[in-house]
Amino acid sequence: MDQGSFHGFNDYASYLTSLMQGLNLSNNYQEEYALPNQYQLSNAASNYTLPNQYQLSNAASNYALPSQYQLSNAASNYGLPNQYQLSNAASSSSSSEFELPTWNIQSPATLYPSTAGRITDDFVISNRINRITLLEDICIDPYTVMLDQERCSEFLKLLQNCNRTVLNHILRKMAEFPDTLLIFTSCDSHGSRVLKKLINAARKLPSVSWFPRIFSEAVVYLMNHKQARHVVQECFVSLDTFLNEPLYEEVMKHWCELAINKYGCISLQYCMDYMDSSPVLSYDRMTYEPSLKERLLMDISYKAAPLALDIYGNYVLQHVLVMNYPKCNQVISKELRPLYEPLCIHQRGSFLVQKLCGTQFRTCVAEELLKSNMLVKIAQNQYGNYVIQNLLKEMKEHDVLLYEKLYKKLLRDFPTFEGSLFGKNVANLIKDEMRGDEASGYAVQKWQKEVVRQQGAAKFVEKKKKKEFSC
Repeated sequence: MDQGSFHGFNDYASYLTSLMQGLNLSNNYQEEYALPNQYQLSNAASNYTLPNQYQLSNAASNYALPSQYQLSNAASNYGLPNQYQLSNAASSSSSSEFELPTWNIQSPATLYPSTAGRITDDFVISNRINRITLLEDICIDPYTVMLDQERCSEFLKLLQNCNRTVLNHILRKMAEFPDTLLIFTSCDSHGSRVLKKLINAARKLPSVSWFPRIFSEAVVYLMNHKQARHVVQECFVSLDTFLNEPLYEEVMKHWCELAINKYGCISLQYCMDYMDSSPVLSYDRMTYEPSLKERLLMDISYKAAPLALDIYGNYVLQHVLVMNYPKCNQVISKELRPLYEPLCIHQRGSFLVQKLCGTQFRTCVAEELLKSNMLVKIAQNQYGNYVIQNLLKEMKEHDVLLYEKLYKKLLRDFPTFEGSLFGKNVANLIKDEMRGDEASGYAVQKWQKEVVRQQGAAKFVEKKKKKEFSC
């Protein structure tokens, strides 16, 4: 029945009263419901009629649980193992606040010592067994292990922690096999890695001298090989000069074959770096003779002309110039006099001439270019313009007279190379140097001011040509 059907509040109240009387509900809201006796509540705080084990003696009473789960107090520990027991009773709850318990948590290693120990022991034992097996195989045939792709890495790890006794035994066992087998292993990618590590690890042992002696018998083949050269280079780096003397003597005889090879030129540069430069005393003449290193560098310097034109020999010659031996640099500068022009306009040759400009014999380059009719072409070349720039900077600092001559010769054709793609680099350098002199307070000479005049004349001619062409 909807409330809207009543005509007033009194009618609605009388309807509610009659409804409550029909349900036999008294106005006393604390009256009990007609429930079965076992579920009747004697008071608001009465207990339900539950079995005895579930009865509550007080509001704070314990449940009738098994004894191992009983709580003696609110701060009692649970029935857990000792390592999980609460440290003190102060961690339990109280009437005002609740504190988290402090658990005594141990590390897994202490919780499970037997399991962790077994895993560690198994790992150590397995590694030990593999190491013993590897040593047994090496004692039988070390070259087979070196050439094996899978066991090569194990051999390398073994060499990291080898003592002198094991290293000596490995070297003695290798010496029992033919020498050609060592050369063959050096040419293998895996074998060369092991031999490099072995030479480095045994560098202080007397028996390591066996390697340079065997390698000297095939020095050209090994140093020209892509993989074997690394083993020979390791001898140069790790072993002393006395042990490498057989190698150095063979290099002195066959250096030309090495210098013109793709890989041999790199090995030859290693050899030059690590050779002993101290002079040798001749007891017969009672005088000091040049060292093997100086003799090798001089032999290379006298062959500078053919080496400069070779693809790989050019790099060897550049390396000799970088080592900065005055006698060698002087010989090279004289041998290359007829070749400065063609060298300047080629990439590798321009690098060589630029390195020569960095020595005290740069005057040879300047004198030859002053005589040449190709100075402007060199300045306009994509490689030659760097040679001219480098030469101008070096001559301005070390030889002002030759610098002035070179400057004046360039000014004659300044408008020609100023407008070219690469010649403008030389033109910009000339302008920058002149502006720098003016900013520094130096008096600009007449021949330097000629640049400004020629620039203005060139621009005037260019504008005139444009007007004529437009008309």
